Amino acid sequence: MACTIEDVGCACAAGRVSPALSARACLCLQRAGALLARGWEGDATYALRDCDTALRIAPRHTRALLWRIHAFKQLDQLRVGAASRRGGMG
Repeated sequence: MACTIEDVGCACAAGRVSPALSARACLCLQRAGALLARGWEGDATYALRDCDTALRIAPRHTRALLWRIHAFKQLDQLRVGAASRRGGMG
């Protein structure tokens, strides 16, 4: 499931995110998805970092939130992921 610029487009259309940042968020999420699928040691940590970058650009991006949870799951830190989701991103 690839991320497209349209996925981040809601923030872009609202004028909160420039198209260049929208494309960056998209690239971060594509890399996060690839890292999570590959599953090598350390990949979940890098995927989490990419999801956090995408969420700083588009804070309500559902795929970034979902993949962030998957990264926490791979890191055996689901409680941390759940707590961060309830508390927001910042």
